[in-house]
Amino acid sequence: MSIAVRAILAASLFSLTAASARQIDTLYMFSGTGGAMAYSIDQTGANLPQRYAPWKFVKAVATSGWTFKGGADKRSLREVKKHGYSVSIIEVTIGPERD
Repeated sequence: MSIAVRAILAASLFSLTAASARQIDTLYMFSGTGGAMAYSIDQTGANLPQRYAPWKFVKAVATSGWTFKGGADKRSLREVKKHGYSVSIIEVTIGPERD
């Protein structure tokens, strides 16, 4: 393993450890292919899985909102603290209206 690869791996492990140990105030939202949406601690999205690439930056999001405290994004924030990112697949099915 080259020195450069070791340095990158060490930096990645440090950022994940640092993310889980500290309060995260801002996450970065990205959209990917196949309905994938992601939050990342990395502003560039470099830590996001290639499976849904290319990733497009959407916006920076404050974690102080109610959805991160107890709403729909609470699980995503836990995943980001553990892994450095969270990916959700959004699937919309369009069909006939129901009465």
